[in-house]
Amino acid sequence: MESSEHFADKARYFTNVARTLRPNGQLLVAAWTSAMDRLREREVARAFLCPELWTAEQYQSAIESAGLRVRNREDLTAKTLSTWEICQERAGSASVAVKFLPCAAREFVAGSDVILEAYRSGDLTYTIIIADRLS
Repeated sequence: MESSEHFADKARYFTNVARTLRPNGQLLVAAWTSAMDRLREREVARAFLCPELWTAEQYQSAIESAGLRVRNREDLTAKTLSTWEICQERAGSASVAVKFLPCAAREFVAGSDVILEAYRSGDLTYTIIIADRLS
């Protein structure tokens, strides 16, 4: 699942997951993680329509509070940088076409610069969390 950054009520989402996941089922969360205490992090959230970004610790706490057991948490930021470099390159080569997109889409495309800068600076991380429902 890679969309929780866009959820307004992440804690409620994890409560619903814990309630509906089969016994011994697993949840895999892949998320942009950040403390939201720097301007760059807030710019990422704004550009990519995220009400709020959470730290990896906030995700883990919410998942455990919902009754799931976190089995693994890993920072994969270094492995995702090339994806955003490709996005930035393609956005640049399509700049003529991008001008004709709706405003929100243009901002999203422009956000590739911001998110790549945030990853490179360490202000933003990409975290995966694997959690289990035990019974």
